[in-house]
Amino acid sequence: MKHIKLVMLGVLTSSLYASGFYGGVDIGAAFAKDKIKGITKSQTEHRVGTYDKNFNVSGTNTRFTPGIFAGYKINSEANGGGVELSFNANFREVNKKLIDIPESNIQLRGQIRQRSSVFFKAFLSHNFKNIEFYATAGVKLKNIKYTCIEQIEEGTYNPLTKNSMQSKSKTHFVPVLGIGINIPLKEVWFARCEYTFDFPYKVSLNIKERQTNGVVLGVQKYSHGCKTIKHYTHNIRIGFGRYL
Repeated sequence: MKHIKLVMLGVLTSSLYASGFYGGVDIGAAFAKDKIKGITKSQTEHRVGTYDKNFNVSGTNTRFTPGIFAGYKINSEANGGGVELSFNANFREVNKKLIDIPESNIQLRGQIRQRSSVFFKAFLSHNFKNIEFYATAGVKLKNIKYTCIEQIEEGTYNPLTKNSMQSKSKTHFVPVLGIGINIPLKEVWFARCEYTFDFPYKVSLNIKERQTNGVVLGVQKYSHGCKTIKHYTHNIRIGFGRYL
């Protein structure tokens, strides 16, 4: 009976003390927060005064991202360490109302879309009661597209129109910290649960002045759009992996 217990323990913990290459798949939820700062400014020829207002909009959004990961681990008794590379895809676009411009039927909207991300990290682990606990640090490459849209509401003489005033795609190098656990399964398989925090990063957009000539208002100069967008993310992922 004692021999059977030892054999079973060896089977259950074989991935816990394994060294070498491994790979797996996971799925996660990203809880992101965005802070958007901008300005709307207009000056009319036949009307005294200038409308000038800054806006500051913040909000949260959640998206689900599938991914794959691969790495190499070295074990030394109860402690270990290694490196890992992962790729996550993203299929959701965030669309937010920013501000309604007074004395017009124009609304500004902001769109943020993270297309994909690549995460390179190093980790240190410790085995305790047949569970591997680890801490990780690394850098994530995020490809994100920012767009500010001028949406003209549908009226008596005009259809609903959307004009993209600002658009910028940028790849960010984002520092990341996290913790996680690997739970050994049968033979070389393991299950994973991980939390990571993507540090805040900011992008700046240029706002250009435009001009229109109207019959009633005359020459109207205006500029509106996003000045800066700040973004940070909490991530929770679960998955399964296998040592090769």
